Amino acid sequence: MRENSPSWAAFDIRMMFQGYLERGFTAEDGDIATLTNLLGHAPRSYDDFVRETVTAWQSQPSEMALAAN
Repeated sequence: MRENSPSWAAFDIRMMFQGYLERGFTAEDGDIATLTNLLGHAPRSYDDFVRETVTAWQSQPSEMALAAN
């Protein structure tokens, strides 16, 4: 990263990953409340996001099918 990025970016990414190692990825109760307030609804789980995305993609015609027409 040092060779391809500015020093500030390498430092910021290092600090971000250090935080993950020290505190983990889990949101705290206050984080969920803040995000709910910002979004106007409760955040969805990753599993729900994947299910919704799969359903949306399955309901759209594929690019290959469109190209064949």
